[in-house]
Amino acid sequence: MGNLEKYKKDIYRCIHCRACRFAYSGEPDKQGFGDYSGIIHGCVSGNKFEWEAYWGSGRIWIARALLEGDLKASEELSDVLFCCPTCGNCQTQCDNNIPIPEIIEAARAKCIDSGVPPLPKHRGVVDSVLLNNNPYTEKHDLRTSWYNGEKDRKSEVAYFVGCTTSYRLPNIGKATVNLLRKAGVDFTVLSNEVCCGSPLLRIGQVETARKLAKQNIEIFRQMNVSKLVFSCSGCYRTFKIDYPKHVGEVPFELKHASEFTYDLVERGIITPRKEFKRKVTWHDPCHLGRHVTLSFKGGKSIETPEIKNFRREWFEKPRKLLTSIPGIELVEMYRIKEDSWCCGAGGGVKSAFPDFALETAYERIKEAEATGAEAIVTSCPFCVRNFNDAVNHYGSNLKVYELIELLDMAT
Repeated sequence: MGNLEKYKKDIYRCIHCRACRFAYSGEPDKQGFGDYSGIIHGCVSGNKFEWEAYWGSGRIWIARALLEGDLKASEELSDVLFCCPTCGNCQTQCDNNIPIPEIIEAARAKCIDSGVPPLPKHRGVVDSVLLNNNPYTEKHDLRTSWYNGEKDRKSEVAYFVGCTTSYRLPNIGKATVNLLRKAGVDFTVLSNEVCCGSPLLRIGQVETARKLAKQNIEIFRQMNVSKLVFSCSGCYRTFKIDYPKHVGEVPFELKHASEFTYDLVERGIITPRKEFKRKVTWHDPCHLGRHVTLSFKGGKSIETPEIKNFRREWFEKPRKLLTSIPGIELVEMYRIKEDSWCCGAGGGVKSAFPDFALETAYERIKEAEATGAEAIVTSCPFCVRNFNDAVNHYGSNLKVYELIELLDMAT
């Protein structure tokens, strides 16, 4: 979020117990399978580089040193701070519920504000967003070229497509639109939507991200929209969690496509009928999974029944939706829900550290293969893209599917 000073109390609450290194840090007797049992690695950055500065606890030391003036912002420091997907596992494991990903992002913003140049690939992301409204150096005019319906019409429901779906995985956009039509939902797609700002927030470009947030809110407000549907977990998380912190209350009801579709299936408005006979495993995207449940938990260190119930129901929704498809057999990986292993693409890592992103994704692919699954299913275009890249790079036979696409095929 920027402004490292506001996190001072949180930074000083860290006792450096190092629970943030692991998944299931409080469950040493948890039963699993093969190499996946008990407390195991959960921090993708620390696991890769095996040096204190790359674990959550080490990054808290760095933030404290920046606050106290014992450490100056530098390009060397930037290389360490930015090599993290800000997946949130560290905060999940922390008994003090310290918002470590927010602190890391604030430390990154401090580096940028102190005059440290962005990493070269991140500079390209910023320039492209400023010029094209997307990080992929694609022309804005092509943003909704995949859409075969009437654009820019007023409606209470709007589909926020996002950059990755628009320019890299339009098949996800088409599947989302098909499901909305099958359900009889009156909706609109706006050709002038811009990047949600998530890629910029993760790499310390806070002011530019704020401008994008204000622009998006005004675009949809002018079209009398009251509900926004997202197929991108990153866009959903940014509107739901980041926008209120940066620009105030968002004047729309926000629904991820999996959540929206779950409600449609529960009400019997759409029903998956076509068989898709596969043994699959489910990957919880960080932005759709633990980031949402951690946000609901707020600053509380002690969990109330309300928090526990929300978490349980939130993580069960996509699983129920997936298994509503005839023929699907769901087998779970070991690290799941709030303890999931990150795909490795977020936080600016995919652009600046592509090899690290691929290695992280491949660790998840191996965990999926260990279950005997034929395919891994998720509901985040960034996860889908990184998993596919890893499958192709390492030669895995595992198939990668997006949940909304499967539901479209089965409905």
